[in-house]
Amino acid sequence: MNITNPTIKHLTQELGIETTQAKAVKWLMNNYHDIPEAFNCYGHLIPDYITGIAYTKLKAVEDSFTNAWQGPTNIPRGTVENALLLIDKLLNTHGVEHDQFKDKESWKIDLQYCNAGDMYANTLYYSSADNAFCLGSWADAVEFYTSQGYKRLEEHEMTY
Repeated sequence: MNITNPTIKHLTQELGIETTQAKAVKWLMNNYHDIPEAFNCYGHLIPDYITGIAYTKLKAVEDSFTNAWQGPTNIPRGTVENALLLIDKLLNTHGVEHDQFKDKESWKIDLQYCNAGDMYANTLYYSSADNAFCLGSWADAVEFYTSQGYKRLEEHEMTY
């Protein structure tokens, strides 16, 4: 079961997280372009930008997230990867990983995902094919794309 743009209810039921965590995850999924406005140049949350439950949950993981930035010259960018880095901290998963698939015409799909530690466990991932965040197991995503004729690329074949 893969769900594109999962709801807060899906996130709580399928990932076993609290509603407060799910709301913060959903905010990041919907607003990842706003990360530069929500975090200062050191990767710290700006209190006036995010309010309520999302702020409370993101504040709880802020210290581990700020380690991704080395100082004011490396301003946080509003990217899917930065959103997934924060989501990884909220879900307490094992980092953000990347996979690529290619079809016969060299059309490439990038998948970035929070490593749940078990490829059959539900996790959150971003699919460039859907241009969306998806909820499902990593095994289901791999099976889906390979069944559609895509070849999973080896690490040395990937482009970043």
